[in-house]
Amino acid sequence: GRRNWLAALAVGTLVMALAAPHYRQAIARLTGARPAKPAESVLAPAQLEEIRIAAGGRASAYIDAAGQTWQPDRYFGGGVTFHRPAVPIQRTLDPELYQNGREGQFMYNIPLRPGVYELHLYFAETGVASDTLRSVNVAINGQPAVNFDIASDAGAVNSATLKIFKDVSPAADGLLHLAFQGGPNFLNAIEILPGIAGKMRPIRITARDAAFRDHAGQVWMPELWAEGGRKSTRVVHIGGTSDAGLYQWERFGHFSYSIPVVEGGLYTVTLHFSETWFAPPNSIGGVGSRIFDVYCNGTTLLKGFDILREAGGVANRAVIREFRHIAASPLGKIDLTFVPIANYALVNAIEITAE
Repeated sequence: GRRNWLAALAVGTLVMALAAPHYRQAIARLTGARPAKPAESVLAPAQLEEIRIAAGGRASAYIDAAGQTWQPDRYFGGGVTFHRPAVPIQRTLDPELYQNGREGQFMYNIPLRPGVYELHLYFAETGVASDTLRSVNVAINGQPAVNFDIASDAGAVNSATLKIFKDVSPAADGLLHLAFQGGPNFLNAIEILPGIAGKMRPIRITARDAAFRDHAGQVWMPELWAEGGRKSTRVVHIGGTSDAGLYQWERFGHFSYSIPVVEGGLYTVTLHFSETWFAPPNSIGGVGSRIFDVYCNGTTLLKGFDILREAGGVANRAVIREFRHIAASPLGKIDLTFVPIANYALVNAIEITAE
């Protein structure tokens, strides 16, 4: 009855659906028309993967200061793992990430969806004498990418550094091939992020201890690549901004940042400040109480800078200074140095965008 008719209809529909390609091909042969190709799946940047791998013999995932998960080592071939005793690692909030790694002659063959990615390789030279420092030789999909000395690149042993590669895509076999060959290579971690064709992803750093999402939805990472000075926080209302939380933490003193970027590029560097101390009710100071210089890759960005003066004498107000056409250093860094003149230098957040 009705049930048998519905069942027959369902079976007939299924058969026709399965046979449809064959009918289309038969019609195409009879008419001489070319069958249409199936629509290709185009992955939007939001669909591309984020992959983080902690190299070496880590048994479980690692959660970093920003709350990101780094999976134990995978997709590798060759080399051996190493573990170093805990030592202070400069310019990172995650020294534990650099205690383990893979060394020797090794490869990674990482499956990726089609698209454009940005590749980050993390290193810190630890636990070796100065006369046995190692260099790293990396090829990406069979093409030489970089050959450099880790300690020289970082500026010292026990100091974190990073190499960034833009416009990275998987090879024809759907794998990203990383070959560490031809030297005493080693690696601490790999990060692969959705890329921007032709440009490095923006870098946004805040003095906060945790990541911060601003009113535009942009994520500012907890402070990386800093050395020297100290941090403090004052939770006060900040005028002149929609993102007060960006200015409620600060690094102050005599300090520097060595921020990795893609080598050979030009960048816009934006510095964010707010004077929350040298004004009532915190202090009897005022304009002239805090004066400092800021240098970048050997060039003076700010001379005799006074945040309170730039804010018109108004405390707790955002002050932003932008500097265009900043060339990366030969080592692929934006090196910022904050030098006190009166009391301490200070900064709340840093943004670097590729031009």
